Amino acid sequence: FAVGWTPCIGPVLAGILTLALAQGGGLWGATLLLAYSLGLGLPFVLVGLGVTRLMGALAFVKRNYHWFAGVSGTLLVAIGVLLATNLWYILLSRLGILRLVQGFVPPI
Repeated sequence: FAVGWTPCIGPVLAGILTLALAQGGGLWGATLLLAYSLGLGLPFVLVGLGVTRLMGALAFVKRNYHWFAGVSGTLLVAIGVLLATNLWYILLSRLGILRLVQGFVPPI
C-alpha cells in the first residue's frame, strides 16, 4: 500500500514543503499542510460516512460492470491512439480547451 502511494504523495508533499520553505513562515506551511491533509483524508471520511448509500450504487456498478469496463477500455485505447498520432492535440485545439491552460505557469 505504501509503495503504491509513494509516487503520488512524495512529490506533492515535497512540493508543499518546498513552497512553505520558500514563501516563508511556519503558519503558511501549516496552512498548506492542513489543506493537503484535508484533500487527502476528506474523501476517505466521506466514503466512510456514506458507505451504506455507496453499497447501493456499487450494486448497480457490479451488475453492469461489463459495460463500464468495455466503454472505459475503448475510451482508453481511443485516447491512446489519438495521443500517438498527435490528433489529441489537434482535437483539443479545435475545441478551445488548450486556450484555458496556455497561460498557466506552475508556482514552482
